[in-house]
Amino acid sequence: MKWNSIRFLSSRPRRLVVFRRIRWGIAALVLMGNIALAVDPDNATLMCEPPSEFLSPTEHLRAISLDLRGELPTLTEFQTVQSQGAVSDALIQSMMQTPEFGQQVVRFHHKLLWPYLGNVQYMGMKIQEDQPTKIWVRAYPWARFLRGGTGTPMCRDELEPDPNNIQMQLMPDGTYAEGYVCVTPYFPTKYNTYFDSLDDCPLGQIKVCALDAQSAAVSNTGTVCAEAKALDPGCGCGPSLNRCSQFAAFNNDVLASLDHQITWVLNNNRPYYEMLSDSPPFVNGRLVHYYRHMAQDAPFPKEMLPDLAYTDGSWHEVPVGPHYSGVLTHPVYLTRFQTNRARTDRFYNSFLCQPFQPPVGGLPTATNEQMQEPDLQKRAGCKYCHSTIEPVGAYWGHWAEFRAGYLDAQNYPDFDPVCLQCAQLGNCDSRCALNYVTAVGSASMLPYQGWLRAYLFRAEEDWNNILQGPSLLVQRTVLDGRLPSCAARNTVVWLMGRQLLPDEESWLNDIVSVFAASNYDYRALVHAVVTSDFYRRVR
Repeated sequence: MKWNSIRFLSSRPRRLVVFRRIRWGIAALVLMGNIALAVDPDNATLMCEPPSEFLSPTEHLRAISLDLRGELPTLTEFQTVQSQGAVSDALIQSMMQTPEFGQQVVRFHHKLLWPYLGNVQYMGMKIQEDQPTKIWVRAYPWARFLRGGTGTPMCRDELEPDPNNIQMQLMPDGTYAEGYVCVTPYFPTKYNTYFDSLDDCPLGQIKVCALDAQSAAVSNTGTVCAEAKALDPGCGCGPSLNRCSQFAAFNNDVLASLDHQITWVLNNNRPYYEMLSDSPPFVNGRLVHYYRHMAQDAPFPKEMLPDLAYTDGSWHEVPVGPHYSGVLTHPVYLTRFQTNRARTDRFYNSFLCQPFQPPVGGLPTATNEQMQEPDLQKRAGCKYCHSTIEPVGAYWGHWAEFRAGYLDAQNYPDFDPVCLQCAQLGNCDSRCALNYVTAVGSASMLPYQGWLRAYLFRAEEDWNNILQGPSLLVQRTVLDGRLPSCAARNTVVWLMGRQLLPDEESWLNDIVSVFAASNYDYRALVHAVVTSDFYRRVR
């Protein structure tokens, strides 16, 4: 707001007594926006001038700053715009180079991606500390399985005499308990200091129940402990407890790695769509440990991981191939949307602006026989959506469902005769049962036995979707214009705070053209929106 917009209705040379009394309140309003007021010094009446159709330059500055940085403009910026009478392109570009702009872009994309890990336990076996004894123990269900009882039965608060020949003792409460051993854990704890461990364990070590501290790679029953999900008394947390973690210990790091993939396109001046298909994975020391020792499925080959100390909080790109790149194959996306159908639905809703809906007038009535059709692309009532969902879901055909692992061709060929044979004999292990067509409910499914589940009822022209993965889906939707058009619409809604009106659709086409001409530079898209007359209109 310009100070001379505060004007007096009287021309008498009175001092600004009234102005002095209200100046601090007006100054606060000035910083919130350019509010044109008239002040009558005789009766101290404030009168609003007729509203303008467009935001004033300082109001425009305030809106841009809040949208692009999440904060009000500085006093220097306010004074500069006030003197220049407009928000300069240089100022807008400088805002879009700040870390705060990246944070705003991340928050916006969280609304599209719905990142949430509450339905996933990002850890190996859970280990926790018993507060009274300061002994670490694996939690339910391992504690009950090993010792009986309810809750989380503990071991004895005394050293186990021979950790290589652990002896359980019957306790008064009916449980069985072993002693503890001293271990140097991979994670820092508040109790592995000199004062807390002097009486029980050497400096830097903690007390751990002996069964939970076992480090054998293979149990005496032949179980591979690093791969074991079943309970086995001969398997523990491994060397330095590296197979166990505290509850949700890695959730924040996994979520943060997604944020780094989102901002990768900004930091490297890459086309926007590469966020979905080309942005590389990021790891810090904690995630390196998690993917090496705990993750059921790493989102890329473990040999690609850099060597980082667990306490190294810096972020590093992992140079992976195209199959492992992009937000659409990030562990958060794959586990948040655990089936290929769910992954397709989220992509269509958020990045193509095409939600799956029934036809106008509703679904027609179907007979019982029609509802028995096993192919959802043909089943009455289902085909209106699934004729699209099924072949598009095949783009994730080499990604496991209900987890985040990639089904590489060496270990998971498209057709596996072993899985065909076990399907015919009815004795398939989890590898075949979870990833291949084994159980059949109709004769039409028999030709697909032994094939990856993504091939079930897929037409031959859709097989390439499975082989190429989500990157091909992104390429195709960029070429047909749906992805850039939806990206522009989403960005307009974010920055304007509302849906587009019917008379603004033609303007959106202009914004999309600017976006495409910039080689899908996301900053160019944002700049086109915030400098438009539609954005500058009083909202």
